[in-house]
Amino acid sequence: MAVQTIYLEHIPSQHPIHIALFKDVGNSAFLKQQLLSGNKEFEYSFIDASVIAESFRRFGISDTTTSLLVIKVSTSPSITHESVTQHLEAVVEGTPIEFSDNTLSKMTDMSRIRKIYKLNTSQNMSSGKRMDASGNGVDYARLDERKELETVIIGTIALRGAS
Repeated sequence: MAVQTIYLEHIPSQHPIHIALFKDVGNSAFLKQQLLSGNKEFEYSFIDASVIAESFRRFGISDTTTSLLVIKVSTSPSITHESVTQHLEAVVEGTPIEFSDNTLSKMTDMSRIRKIYKLNTSQNMSSGKRMDASGNGVDYARLDERKELETVIIGTIALRGAS
């Protein structure tokens, strides 16, 4: 299983982050039902119900989801790399793959991201591949577009806050 455990400098070390990425997920409807049935560890009462519903609609699991990114923050010592791995092996019917920038970018639906954040990106970026220093063809237009979108989205999230 390709669960990775990382430690972020702005989060106390007793709260590691466990991340797994799956493709070809076959039980999306079940996972969605489990997610919506409630989580006893999380207090939804602090968040407006319409915000939760909108987040599930935009970013949550649908019945047709085939790619899945799982992020689990350890809130107690009993939540370990091994326990998260065992749980995901038992629950997710999909192919675990490496979590990396490259893998994630291949799975990203840029047009859906533009739609969700209501972004119109400039269409005048140069297209095509150019050679990098090692002689490999690199699609710089796609990289430039992705960097631009990331910057705009992070700014949008920072301005909107939690609302």
